[in-house]
Parts: sequence; structure tokens; C-alpha cells
Amino acid sequence: MAAQTTAVVAQTTAHPAASQAAQFRDDAYLAELLGFSLERLAKEPELLAADASRASRAALDAALRDYRGFIAASRCLAEARTSNASVNGSLDQLSNEALPRLEKACSTFHGAASDAASKRDAQRRLASMQGTLCELFEIPELMTACARNEAFDEVLDLYALVEKGVLLHPDSRVMRSVAEACARVRLEAVDDLLHRLRNATHLPECLRVVGYLRRASALSEDDLQRVFLDSRTDHLATAVARASAGSSGAAAAEGTAPSAYERLKRITDVHRVHLFDAAMQYRAMFGDGAQEHNYKGGDVSESADPLREWSGARVSNFLSQLEHGLANLEDGASVAGVLEHAMYCGASLGRVGYDFRALLAPLFEQRFAAIFASGMETAVRVFRGSLDAHRWSTASPMSAVSSTDGDGDDAQKGASAPAGGASSPPYALMSHPPLACLCNGVLNSLNELRHGASPRLAAPLGALFLAALHTSASELANHAIARDLTVTGDEGRAHLQACRAFVEIFVPFASSCFRSTFSPVAGGALTALNSDDLAEALAPLTALVESAAE
Repeated sequence: MAAQTTAVVAQTTAHPAASQAAQFRDDAYLAELLGFSLERLAKEPELLAADASRASRAALDAALRDYRGFIAASRCLAEARTSNASVNGSLDQLSNEALPRLEKACSTFHGAASDAASKRDAQRRLASMQGTLCELFEIPELMTACARNEAFDEVLDLYALVEKGVLLHPDSRVMRSVAEACARVRLEAVDDLLHRLRNATHLPECLRVVGYLRRASALSEDDLQRVFLDSRTDHLATAVARASAGSSGAAAAEGTAPSAYERLKRITDVHRVHLFDAAMQYRAMFGDGAQEHNYKGGDVSESADPLREWSGARVSNFLSQLEHGLANLEDGASVAGVLEHAMYCGASLGRVGYDFRALLAPLFEQRFAAIFASGMETAVRVFRGSLDAHRWSTASPMSAVSSTDGDGDDAQKGASAPAGGASSPPYALMSHPPLACLCNGVLNSLNELRHGASPRLAAPLGALFLAALHTSASELANHAIARDLTVTGDEGRAHLQACRAFVEIFVPFASSCFRSTFSPVAGGALTALNSDDLAEALAPLTALVESAAE
């Protein structure tokens, strides 16, 4: 029991507050000792021993008297330590597990509360700006409606407004979405303008469309010029196809395709109108590129002006179509009519600097030469067939008429004198049907040629004319050999009369007609048919006639 009491007292005195109190008492006692005399100090051990003995007895009495209290205090202290350890464990668990979860939950709640507050503020701002947002979202639909109603000024104004809003609010998703929708509508409007440019035919409409395209900044100036010229190309091709198909005029009313002559005239008129309009529209909208370069002092090539290059390509295409269409014309009058239209087209385009009349001469000269060559070939072929089918006889009324005209030179003059004028064929040729057929064929060929008798055709067509005369003379000379005709028989004498008529009547008349065909354009001097050439062409018949005369 005493030991337990001593342990309780020791534990009690071990408390820090008790230690401080003991230290204070020791300091006070030391200070008191310093004030004692030596005698008093000598008695101090005994006094201390007596006090210790009294204290020990008093402690023992107190322990014996209050031992139950000390035991209870010891138990309380043990229970307090146990409870303190449990509390420390709970606090450690709280700090290691519960507090982090609580902190995380608080952070989550704070974030959710902040988001809710932000959303609430956004909803309040949205509610306060609802009218403005509705107007913004209606801009794409409004642009679409304006483009549908051809109000392109309003379309571009609205797009400029949206672009300004994007610059002022670059981080706004609403402005970005509205700008993307407006950009799509703008592209559709630009496509519509390009389609209108392809179909526009009048200068005011072209100016309006090009002005919109420039304001939209969808194309550069060079690209805009190229697009305009390409649109004119498509429009011209459509017009040419329509003219070739005969979509207007009497042919369309009757439901028949136009003739080659009408088709070429329509194509020529279409090129004259559309090329002139395109040149005037281009210069009104973009200016004359070559003149601008010359003003700046630069060297200008043919490719410096897009209009010049485009017009050159269109004229070349027109000449190709003209050359292809001329091959379908069989008469000189139609070729001359097309030439007149083409010359007028070149003169009209010459007012805008694209006179191509000098390029027409080779095309039409080639066609006139082909028509003349075909006519002469037909005349020789018909003459050959007439010779094969003819039965020679001297009992002809025209022969009787010609024989009563006289002998010698007088007879020749009467036979060669035209009855109907200077350009009428001699009546004496009607006594010989093959020669009459040949004369008709040659005159038909010359009639076709007179519409386009160019001085440059005189020499080649003269050679062709002489070749036809030589072929005809050879056919006539060989006919006597093939039929075995002799001058003693009636058929032989008739054939000989035809040979003389060929040499003395037909050839001078045909040569005179050929010369008169070219004399207005050649100044009356034609060297393609001289006496030596004619003599060479008539050599087969000349030999036959001379041998018969002998």
C-alpha cells in the first residue's frame, strides 16, 4: 500500500507544473540558507532530518488514511491514458482519411458552386441579351433571303457586319458559328453571281455583277478577268450552238434544220454581235490592258492583254468554223453571200481593234477554186458521156443555117457571133450537142467563179482551165479513133465539123469568157491564157483538123 501511495505521489510530482513548483521552493530554500549563520547552518541537518521524519510520518498517516483515494486516482489516470491513446488513434485516422475526403468534397462542392454561379450569371446575361442573339442568329437566313431576291448589296453589308463582330469578339463561339454560316451563304451568293455573269448579255448587268464580285473579294482582278472571258466563251458557244441548230427564224417555225448557207450567216452574225459586246464590256469594266501597259512605259506582248488573247482565240475558232462550213456550200453565190457577211463582221470588229478581213481571202479563194475545179470536172465528164451517146450526122438544121452564112472568114464570123449579146454562147455550137454540153458546163463554172474571181486565182485556175480544154480536145480526137470514123463518111465529116467548131468557135468563146471573168479584178490584163498555152491545149485537135484538110 505504501509503495502504491509513493508511486502515485511520484507520478503526481512528475508533472511539469509540480517540477516547476519544486524548483521554486528549492530556490527559496537556498536563498534562506544563505541568510543563516554558521551555527544555524550546523543545526540545519538535524532540523531537516526531524522535518523529514515528520513528513514521512505525516505521509504515511495520509496514505493510511486516504489510500482509497490514491487507488482511485491511479485507476483514473490509467483509464485517462487509455482514453488518450484511443483519442490519439481516432485523431490520426481523422487526419489521414476523413480530412482528405472532406477537403476533396469541399473542393468539389466549391467547383460545382462556382460553375453553378457562372452558369447562373451566363443565363442572366443570355436573358438580358436574348434580342441581340436572336438577331445574330437570323443574319444567315436574312442573307439567304436577300441573295434569293437579288439584294446582293444587303448580303455584303451583313457579311461585313459579321466580320467586324468577329474582330471585336474573337473568342466568342456564337460569333464564330454565325460567321461560318454567313461565309457559306456568301459563297453561294458568289456562285450565283458567277452564274449570272455567264448569262448576262448587257453592259449594265455585267457592271453590276462584276461590282458585286469585286466587293465580295472572292476573286483577284486577274481571276475576275479570266472568269468574265470564260463566261463570254460559254455564252458565245451556247449562242453558236443555238444558231447552228436553227432555234430561231423560219427554219425553227417549219421544224427543219437550216441550210449550210443560213447556218454560216447566223454563226457570222452571232460572232459579230457577241465579240463586239464582249470587247466593249471588258474595256468598260477592266479597261484596255495594252493601253495601260503602254502608259506605264512597259513592253507589251500579245499575251499582256487577256482580251487580245481571248479575241484572237475566238476569231481563230470562228475561222475554223467558217472553213468547215464553206466545204458544204456548192454554189458561188452562197459563198459570196457568206463572204459579204464575214467582211461586214470583220469591219464591225475592226472598230474594237480585231479586224480579221485579211484572213478571209485564203479561205474563200480556196473554196471558189474548189467549186470551179468541180464544175470543170463535171463539164468534162458530161462532155465525155455526151460523146459516147451521140450519133454523128450532117443533116442538122443548125448546120444548114451555118452553111448559108457564107464561106471562108465570113462563115466563121457568122458562126462565132453571139446572138444574144457579148456574153451569150454562139448558136453554131447547138449543131454539135457534145460541144453545147461542154460550153454549158464551162459557163456554169465561170458563173460560179465570177462571184469571187480574185487576181491570185487567175494563174492556178487558168492552168486548170487549159487542162480541161486539153482533156476535152483529147477526148474529141480519140473519139474518132475509137469509132473508126473517116472523113469520107457522113459521121466522119460531122465529127470533123465538130472538131473545127471546137477549135474555131468554142475555144475562143470560152477563153474570152474566162478572161472577162477576171478582167474587172485583174485590170484587163490576164496572162494566164496566152496563144502558146491555148495552142498546146488544142494540139490533139489541131493535128487532126490539119491532117483532114490535107
